[in-house]
Order: sequence, then structure tokens, then C-alpha cells
Amino acid sequence: MLKIKKSDYEIKFYEVDPKKVIEELDIEANAKKEAELNLPLEDANDLDVNEFNIKKYLLDKVKEANEIVINKKAVYNKILFRITEAFNKEKEISYLPEKYKNDFDHYFLEAKEEYENEKKKFQDVEKDYHNFRNENNIDRVEDSKNPLILTAILGFILIIESIFNSYFFAKGNELGIFGGFIQASIVSLINLGVAMLLINLIRNQKSIKISNFAKRFYQFLIVLLSTGIVFFHLLVGHFRTAFTTDPENAYDVSVSNFLNNPFYITGFDSWTIVIIGIILFIIIALDVRFYKDIYPGYTEITKKYNKHKTDLNELKSAISDHLKALEEDQEKDLKKSLDQIKYIFNDVRDIPNYKMNLEAKYKEHLSHLNNSFNLLIKRYRSINQANRKTDKPKYFDRTEKLDGFDIISFELEEDIKNLKKLQKIVENLPDLEASIMKEINNTTNQIRNISEIINEQV
Repeated sequence: MLKIKKSDYEIKFYEVDPKKVIEELDIEANAKKEAELNLPLEDANDLDVNEFNIKKYLLDKVKEANEIVINKKAVYNKILFRITEAFNKEKEISYLPEKYKNDFDHYFLEAKEEYENEKKKFQDVEKDYHNFRNENNIDRVEDSKNPLILTAILGFILIIESIFNSYFFAKGNELGIFGGFIQASIVSLINLGVAMLLINLIRNQKSIKISNFAKRFYQFLIVLLSTGIVFFHLLVGHFRTAFTTDPENAYDVSVSNFLNNPFYITGFDSWTIVIIGIILFIIIALDVRFYKDIYPGYTEITKKYNKHKTDLNELKSAISDHLKALEEDQEKDLKKSLDQIKYIFNDVRDIPNYKMNLEAKYKEHLSHLNNSFNLLIKRYRSINQANRKTDKPKYFDRTEKLDGFDIISFELEEDIKNLKKLQKIVENLPDLEASIMKEINNTTNQIRNISEIINEQV
């Protein structure tokens, strides 16, 4: 935005001091010198060389004044040109509703196609989801839990088990606590692997689509694994006992003792390892159990269904938000344009007065220069006439006029006319704003009412 500074309208033309010009141009001496030669001649009609020098001197002052005026006018006209910008803004405002409708329609067509594609994907998955529930006689919601939390719990259990058991395995281990931690970690990982396998068998035997024989087979494997993990921890207990008494033959001794009597374990630490291992196995199995629904495949198809449902709803929300943003952008553009018109009016409203002031001072200065010219000419001629022996030239009685230059025009009528037009526009801005907003709101409401994307529930 252009701003008028005080220096932009404080115009000052420097006046001519005739006494200083007389001295500077040596007018009196030149007049006497020409008089001694009886010049100018009696029949002369044009200014002599000294008079012409006076005129040239003052024409230079006119040129300086014109340059000041031209520079000031350029500043004023640059600001006044903003009136044209304001007129263009008013036209842009009148096109806002049409532009808004075109932008709305264009985006809506693209969004609708994307929405239909996403909706088709969701409907296909939704159909599969409901068919799965019907075919498997499932009338409950899927009951898997947050995998992030379950993973954190599982990791915590494995670390705690490894750290706790490493204390017991460290006794007699040549690597000390580090060696005990490695052995304890192996036991923990076996616990995890067996638990995952056991839960997978339990999940698969729940399916109604498998035969009774397959169910019985799965149940047999479940019992076998459950029994096997108990005996595995009993073997670990035997190993712990053998490791403390005979580290070099611990593996062979522990297997031999286990086969002779698996439940005969000596030592509190060894039984502690067995009991802790079995308890943590049960906890791990329960944790793994809730990663997925117990019915095979239910978690996977439910996640797929929920993902596509979420994607569709997020797309719908994004489209709705974008449409709302389009409307808000139009309102912002409208307000911004209205404010710009007001700012422009405030910037230019005083410029014609500045130009009038400039014109008045300019004309006053030209009159001053013309008067100075005549005064200097008369001074030259009076001295010349008083010192010559012949009669004065007839043109000495002529009143001279400072001419030979273009007087600058100011086009004030056009400026005032445009300013009045802009003032009328500013006065009508509240009505214009209300009218444009009404059209924008009507367009929004019409499209929203027919939009299945916005109104449809998923």
C-alpha cells in the first residue's frame, strides 16, 4: 500500500530575487554598454542578446519548476492509479459466486469419483465380513486387544523371566550371570514359541468348517503340547540341579534323572525355576491369545473391514473439510477484497486536493517568474534608454511575456470523477457483501442438500 509522506505534498518553489539576478547577469552594465553603441537599433523588433539571456535564465527556472511538478504528479498519479485497482476488485467480487460454484463443482466431481471407488472397495469387504460371520455362526464382536500393549506386556514378561532365571542358572556357570542370562533367555523363547503354537492350535480347532476328526486331532495336539511344556520345565529343573553338582555332564545327568523320575527334583531353586516357568508360560499364552480373536480368521477380516470403513469415513471427512475450506476461502477472499477497496479509498481520497494545491502553487510560481521577467526587462530597457544618444527602439514600449515552454496540465476533473465513483462503491460495500455472501451460501446449501457424500452414513 502506498503512503503519502509529508514531503510528498509540501511543495515549495524557490522564488527569484531580481536584485541577485541583476548582479548575476550584469544587467545594468550590459544595458549601458549596449546604449553606448546605440543598440538595439531604433527599428529593431526582437529581443537583443541581453534580453534573451534574461529570458533564458527565467526559462531555466520554469524548467526546474516543471521537473518538480512532474515528479510530484508521478507520485500522485501512481497512488491515484489504485482507483483502477479498486474498480477491478469490485468486478472480481461480483464474479466470486460464479467462481466458487465452478471450483465447488470441479472438486466435487473429482472427489465423487474417488469416493465411489473407495465405497465400492468397502462394500466388497463389508459383504465378505458379513458372509464370514453368517457362515461361521458368529454373533459377537471380534475380541482382539491392542497389539501394541500386548507386545509391550509380552516383551516385559520375557525380559523379567530371563533376568530372574539368570540368577538361578548363573550358579556353576563358567560365564557367570551372563551365561545364566543366555540360558534363561533360551527357556523364555521356547516358552513363547510353544505358547504361540498352542494358541494357534486352539484357534484352529474352533472352526466349524473342519471335520470332527480334525478337531479331535487338534485337541490331541493341544493336550500333547500342554503336557510337553510341563515336562520341558521339569527337565529344566533337573538340568538346574545337575548343573550345580556336575556342570560338565549336566545335560546327560539331567536327561537320565528326568527319565528315571521326572517329578523327583531336589533343591528349592530348581523347583522355583519349574514353577516360575510354567506360570509365565500360562501368562504368555494368555497374552498371545488376545492378539487375535479366538475364532480363526475373524480378526483378519474384521481388521480389513474396519480399515476400509475408516478409510471411507476419513475420505468423506476430508472431502467435507475441503468443501468447507472452499467456502471459507471465498469468504476470506471477499473480506480481503472489500478491505483492499476501503484501504485504497483511504489512500487516494486526499490526492486530488494535493494536486489542486500543487497546481495552484505551480501557477502562482509561473506568474512570479513572468513578473520577474518583466521587471528585469524593464530595468534593462530603462538603463539602456537613459544612456543612449538615439531614440529607443519602439518594441521597448511592448510588455513582454515569458513564453516558449509547455504549461503542465493536471487532469483534475477525471480524478475527481473517479474518486466520486470509488466513494459510491465504498458506501455500497455492506450491501455488496451481503448480496455476495447470500449467493455463496445458496450455492453451498444447494450442493450439500444433494450430496450423498456429505449426507450418507457409513
